[in-house]
Amino acid sequence: FSYYFISGIYILLCSISMSTQNIYVLSICFVLFVVLSRFMSKKSYCIEENDYNSRLYIYISMIFIILNLLGIFILKRYGVAASFKDLSVYFLSSKKDFKDVIIILSIIMPWIFLLGIAPFQIPFINMASQTIMPIYGFFTSIPFMSFLFVLINLISVVLKSELPQIQTYMQILSYVSIIWGALGACSEENLRRLFAFSNLFHQGLIILCLSFFSQQGLSAAIIYALVFQTTVLGINATFLGCKSRGEYIINIEGLSGMANIKPYISASFLILIFSLLGNPPLLGYIGLLTVVDNFFASNHVYQVLFILLSLCILAHAYLRILKTLYFTSDKHIFDRIDKGIYIYLFVNLLLIIFTILNPRMIVNNINSLLPSIY
Repeated sequence: FSYYFISGIYILLCSISMSTQNIYVLSICFVLFVVLSRFMSKKSYCIEENDYNSRLYIYISMIFIILNLLGIFILKRYGVAASFKDLSVYFLSSKKDFKDVIIILSIIMPWIFLLGIAPFQIPFINMASQTIMPIYGFFTSIPFMSFLFVLINLISVVLKSELPQIQTYMQILSYVSIIWGALGACSEENLRRLFAFSNLFHQGLIILCLSFFSQQGLSAAIIYALVFQTTVLGINATFLGCKSRGEYIINIEGLSGMANIKPYISASFLILIFSLLGNPPLLGYIGLLTVVDNFFASNHVYQVLFILLSLCILAHAYLRILKTLYFTSDKHIFDRIDKGIYIYLFVNLLLIIFTILNPRMIVNNINSLLPSIY
């Protein structure tokens, strides 16, 4: 009950943070997100091991809470109202001095931290990977889209006049996230940490698209985010079906020969992993094609080469999983899988197939919404 209660409040906060136009409300939401993450991470069977990482996450969060409060204090001292519209007017007429830099950082840094963008991803990865599987799945799939839309809202409404100053900063963070995510995934044997670093790669790619602050870049970022999120939900559902002797499989070695015993779960892994790699005709191909098309259209060829090379590095991590599933002998006894997991995976794959057959549905709908957002 406590898990569902906390996650319900978390989702309610996500809704409030996406819809609010008041910086004070957003600051309160940020603090509550941190507190709820702490409470949820304690709902874990690995209490002793996870408690240290959970507390460390809180301690680092305090830095961003203090930074956020400092920005609010400066705004109140200079009599700036808390609404997004008033803040936008303030930045249009500001002198761009040191205090404005502090205010800008206090507005966007907390949400970049919550998104887990490099170099702030380690506390989140350490905390999330030590939790039980349902909580890990929640942390790595549910909040991301909310935090992303909050960041888009802040940039496109509050900080629109500051885009040249923010662009370089965001691009550096995105490049670091992409390469760190790819290399980190290749170095991991723990499945949860591997996919957490994989998520870092894809999130960095989304932030890179967003950092060019164009309507086409925003469209590519949102489309890729939706594709990525759909695939991650499928991956987390697949994790729920990987149990041996009553315990969720944690390391890649634990999947040895599973394709011979659990062919449907293994096939889901295969499809979803190739989708994350952007292989046609899977759903991930639509997202990757949208991103590449955006960069080519804006003459950013080097970014495309960087993304494709990084994706080749990340592919090594994914292929290790598929090799273990399909080309190693059976070493474990795998538990019977709940039918609900099969049903969810079937619905998830149906959604992927439907989108493949009608890709214009997602592209056209997103593009039609953009004028009201950006």
